[in-house]
Amino acid sequence: MGMFKKELRDLVKKVEGAYGAVFLAEDGEYVQLTGKLDSHKNNLLGIYQGILLQQLRDFSKNLLKDNVDFIISYYEKAIFITKNLKENYFLVLILSKEGNVGSGVVAINRTATILNKEIF
Repeated sequence: MGMFKKELRDLVKKVEGAYGAVFLAEDGEYVQLTGKLDSHKNNLLGIYQGILLQQLRDFSKNLLKDNVDFIISYYEKAIFITKNLKENYFLVLILSKEGNVGSGVVAINRTATILNKEIF
């Protein structure tokens, strides 16, 4: 699990406007976080992202027979990109409103590939 901190830092550095990343378990508890984050506030938002992603996964499996890969949520002051990982973990990249969402999606997919190899 020590590698996750480096991968999260690299993710944040690669994306213009990114200021944090959180690696979360299914229950919303963070495994690792990095960046300029208020851990309580962003942990809470991460939990909400996890709940939303779980509901969308259930909805899409039941209706579409497919799985939601990631979601992008726009808030008043931030953008969250939430990506599915294996074993019901997920990764959240937090950007400013001016952040580069396209670059964020590409970078979070690359980081997810690396993290998925490390998750037991």
